[in-house]
Amino acid sequence: MRTIDRRRIRIAVMAAVLTLSAGFLQAQKNQAPKSAVPSRPDARTIAHVLDRLGFGARPGDVERVQKMGLAKYIEQQLTP
Repeated sequence: MRTIDRRRIRIAVMAAVLTLSAGFLQAQKNQAPKSAVPSRPDARTIAHVLDRLGFGARPGDVERVQKMGLAKYIEQQLTP
């Protein structure tokens, strides 16, 4: 009789864990991924990105990237 009770308890615990795990995974899926790109980068950050993704900043490049947005510029560079 004890074996049956232990099995029922074990099954109930496993069901609870699976239910909680499914809820946690669904909550994680609904959250938008956080971006590492700052929403309002300063000129120094933009110049650093221009150095890393290209051959450095030409005159006017920092202002151009500030107008278009850093995330959009990076996306442009990665998918030409």
